[in-house]
This record gives sequence, structure tokens and C-alpha cells, in this order.
Amino acid sequence: MQKLPIQKLSIERIIEKIDAGEKFSALTLSGGFLVTVEEYVPYICYAIHNGGNFRSELREKLNLTKMDRWVEEDPFTWRFIESLPIRVVVYDSRYEYDLNRSPDDALYETAWGKDVWKTPLTEEERENSLNKHRDFYRVVDALVGKLESEFGSSMIYDIHSYNYKRDKRNIDSFPTFNLGTEKIDSKFNKYTARFLRELAKIDLSPLHNRVAENEVFFGRGYLLSHITEKFNNSLVFAIEVKKIYVDEESGDEYPDIIEKIRFGLKRAILNTSYYFVKQSKIKNFNKKYELLSSISEDKLKIIDQQLSQLLKGVDILKHVNPTNLTSEKKRFLASKSYQPNFRYKPVTINTKELKRELFRVPLDQINDITLKHLYSSIVEESVKKIELLESINTPNFLYNSIRIFGRPDEMDLANAKYLLHLAPFEDEDEMISSEESVEMIKEIVKSYGLKCTVKTSKNISANAMVLNTSRTVLLKAGEIFSKRYAEALGHHEAGIHILTTINASKEPLKILHSGTPNNTKSQEGLAVLNEYLSGNLTLDRLRELAIRVIAVDLAVRGRDFRTIFEKLQSDYNISSDKSFQITTRVLRGGGFTKDALYLKGFIELLKKYRKGDSLEALLIGKTSVEYIETLNELITRGVLKSPVHTPETLFKKVESDKILDYILEGLK
Repeated sequence: MQKLPIQKLSIERIIEKIDAGEKFSALTLSGGFLVTVEEYVPYICYAIHNGGNFRSELREKLNLTKMDRWVEEDPFTWRFIESLPIRVVVYDSRYEYDLNRSPDDALYETAWGKDVWKTPLTEEERENSLNKHRDFYRVVDALVGKLESEFGSSMIYDIHSYNYKRDKRNIDSFPTFNLGTEKIDSKFNKYTARFLRELAKIDLSPLHNRVAENEVFFGRGYLLSHITEKFNNSLVFAIEVKKIYVDEESGDEYPDIIEKIRFGLKRAILNTSYYFVKQSKIKNFNKKYELLSSISEDKLKIIDQQLSQLLKGVDILKHVNPTNLTSEKKRFLASKSYQPNFRYKPVTINTKELKRELFRVPLDQINDITLKHLYSSIVEESVKKIELLESINTPNFLYNSIRIFGRPDEMDLANAKYLLHLAPFEDEDEMISSEESVEMIKEIVKSYGLKCTVKTSKNISANAMVLNTSRTVLLKAGEIFSKRYAEALGHHEAGIHILTTINASKEPLKILHSGTPNNTKSQEGLAVLNEYLSGNLTLDRLRELAIRVIAVDLAVRGRDFRTIFEKLQSDYNISSDKSFQITTRVLRGGGFTKDALYLKGFIELLKKYRKGDSLEALLIGKTSVEYIETLNELITRGVLKSPVHTPETLFKKVESDKILDYILEGLK
């Protein structure tokens, strides 16, 4: 968000700037309200009851305490609209002059059963307050008039909050968001319906979000009626937010809830405004995110660099591969009762200090809520990863793994069992060594236009893995692969994992190298999808992914190494080598649930691909489906770039295998 310097200007000068189409941020000379225009877009956000200030000559006359007033003021509503491009925030208290009442009714003598003033206001004092009221509406008229002349129509979001604890009997029944529509023309009904749907999508968990229309407030305020009567093509939404984000009795704020409301309201307002733009055929806005401010935050790059540096050494895979894998396998297979005792590379980073440093990163200095939300979620996820590293080879490792990667649910298990009940049908394929596979994958890497190292390693439990920090693809030394499987690994490991690592390094923000939360599911799912689209996915490979889901489920249920190993052999006819490998994968570190995500992520992304959804944002780094909207927004606003490298397979599919496609249709 472009941070405009705040100027102190007269009402006349503010109106001149609006008429001239200038971008500015200006506080009125009286300090009554702030007008910010970062971009001229066809919607405005108002927080007219946000403030609690009074002129100095009125303070001594007040009969109400700060908390008396605070109950009916709308604190922090300025925060809810801070990330939107045109916003008007009022700093004066409604008890000095109420902007949501007409001039004849704007000055209180008593309010909510209490006398406001110790002694009556003089005529001069009353007139000074009413002049502020008139000045505000002069700016309202100039701003709405400018948007109507520029775009033909506009939307106004009038944000308030309300006290819900006054009626102790029905404290839980009040809606989280109430939209007052009593005075809105029926021609705007489709926009009302859309906005109500968007408000209902706001995630305030663990709190419940209930949305209502005309339940506790009806939209009878003066701002709405003034604009509606004066401008035929402007729609005003009066929104009341239940004061769940503060303690009404103490005045304490709840920052997490404020941020969730702020993030959710931005999305709801943006999505509704874009719907309005498209329906009203307003030109100049071809993409939704063009309705937001451009972003140029000086502090953002410093924070991004700081966070990226801190997370550079956090590499889970590097630390959960057993260093004594070969000897333990030999000992296990030679015995009927021995349980492997794996050793791991010691974690050399100071995890406690690293967590402290992460919490010191000044995320509050990021003004844009989309970016702040992204970085906050990355910090939260990174702390979980550090705690996973801290708990390697302890009973807490499995618990920490579930926190990050989850565990198989009923649908995952149903999909896995469905695949495992199918009989293999693939033709025999030529088998090649790991060294030959390395050469094949090098050619695939070249076809993607990438540069990375491909080599064999004795110390990995998987057939293949990627070291992102060194851009290295490792294949298990001594393994024999089918030619098709080796090619699939190339498209999986290099075509997605190395490709997204390189793309992340070319982004203006470096944090995508560490990745968004839940990126494992999306990145592994995308990699398996790339196997499919390149024509190299087989039923045998799908069955392998299904077996991993079963094995993870057994691990989560507390089964030991030998029990899982023997069950895979007896129930699913898995060879001893393959059974050992899969069991090692899911129990490494103490219980690594990551392997259940490959099949889950593939199914999710296959559905999106078949629907025609764009997956391009997933290629810019270690990203996840849950953040596609955020990433698309940041690409449109110029904060991130479209991916430099993209796999042709996503855009040019080879001829599909009809039997495999039929099987895939059965996945839920």
C-alpha cells in the first residue's frame, strides 16, 4: 500500500484535491476527520463513529466518563477499513456531533438515559459543532459526486459497531454482522444479497459468525439517507459489527479478532465491489485486485529479508533422514523381533533463540492486511516447524507432525482403500539403475530450462527427495527403477519442486522460499499432478501413495515399526524392501505424517485442473491452495511476479490413459 504523507488541510483544499482527482491523505484543520484517497475506485469506506475526541472547550463540560462514551462509540473501526483505497475516518466523538444524525438532531443533551453535559452548551459552542457536521458532508458530497462523475455509480460502506451486552438475557443471540437495508432501493437487491453472502464467509474461528439483515439495526442513519437522497446511482451499506473484538466493560482490545474482522471485511468489500463494477459495466477495472491500492511499503522488504534469513536453516527433511538406515535395515530384516533404532543428524540451530527472534519480527509495521495476514501465518507455521525439529526422536514428534501435516481422515482412507482394491494393469517396463535414472532426470531438468544437481545418495529413506537449499535432486543409491517411474520422478522432483524453488528465488519477496502454511499438501499434490499430465502416472504409483496413507494412519494409531511393516506385507502384498521403506518414511523422526498428503493434494488439484481453475500462483514458490486468492491479489498489485518457469504439462496435456482416467473418476 502506498503510504501517503498525512497533510493538514482546510475543507476547501480537500475538496479541490478531490475535484482534481489527486491522491492524498489529509486531516482537517480542526483534526475532526481524515480523508485518504490512494486510488480513485468506485467505492468508499467510512468509520464515522470511530473517534472519541472533543474540542478543548467542551471537555470540562462533559458529564460522561470515557467508558460511558466508549460504549456507544465505535472504537477500532478505522482498523477494519485501513487496507482499502478510499477511506474516511472520524476522530471526533459522536457525543460532540453525531454524523449519523441530521443537523437538526446531531447535538445531544441526553443520550441513552444520561445527561451529556454538566451545563448546557452555548449557542457559539453548538454552532461550532454544527459547522464541523456541515464540513463533513461537504466532503461527502464532493467525494461521492466525484466517483459518480468518474464511474457513473458508486458504493459506500458505512462501518459501525454495537454494544450487545446491554441485554444480558440474549447476549449470545445477536448477529456478528448486521446489514441495515430498510432504506435501500429494491433495484440494489442483488448487491445486498451478494454482500450478505460475502459477510457470511468471514472466518472468525473459534468464534461463530452469524450475519443478519435488519435484525438489530435497520439502516436509518443520516449518512445513508443523505447519500441515497442526493445521489441516484450510489448504494450505501450500513454495517454494524458486534463488539466481540473488545471487552466492553474494560476497554481491552482483542488484536487477533480485530485482525480477522479486518481481513474478512476487506475480502467481503472487495468481492462485492467487483461484482458491482461488473454488473454496472464500469470500465477500467478488468481484474478484481485493480480495485485496491498499489503497494510500495518500504518496511516490507526489510521485514521480508529479516524473516527469510531467520528461516533459512529450517529444513525438516534434512534432519529426519536416518543416518544409520542401511545398518538398521540389515539388522531388522535378520531378526523376527528387533525394532529399528534410527539416529539422526543433530539439529545445530538454536531453536529457542530462533523462536524468540521470529516473534520479534515487527509484523505490526506492515500496513496492508493481506500482507500482514500472510506473514503472520508464515511465522505461526514456522514456529510449529521449529518445534517439530526440537522434538525429533521424542514422543512429541508425532503430535507436532500432526499439527503441521494433519492425519488421514475417513475420506483419505476411503480413497486409499479404493485404489488398493484395484488389480494392477500396467504393462511390464524396462528397469534401469539409479545411475541411469540420474541421467534421465538430468535430461528432464534440461527440458524445463532449469539448473540443479541430480545425484544418488545412500542416506535417504525415500526413492527420491529434493534439497531445496542446494537445489539438489537425490535418488536412492542402489535402487532399480522402471523407466516410466524414473521419468515420473523427474517431472515430480525437478518439474515442480526444483522449479518452484527457482521461481521463489526470483520473486521480489523471498519468504516464498520458506513457503505458505500447508504448502506440503499443495506442492506434493501438484508434483503428482505433473506426473499425471506428463503421461507418467501409473496405477502402481497411485497404489504406493495409497499405501502411505494406510501406513500413516497406523503410525498415528500407535502401531510400532514391525506391526506396520508386517501389516503392509500381509494385507497388501508389499515386498519386504518396499514395506521397510514405507514404514521408515512414516515413522522417521518419531512419526512423520507428511506422506498422507500426496494423495490428498493430488485429488484436490486434479479436481481444480479439470474445472479449469488457474494453478499458476502455486508455481511462484512453496505455496498452497488456501493462499491462491492472496497470491493472485499480490501478483495483480505488483508485489509478486508471475512465475518465471512453468511446466508445459499444465497447459499442454499428453494423451490420457482411458483406464487410468476411469479409475481417477472413482476418487472422492
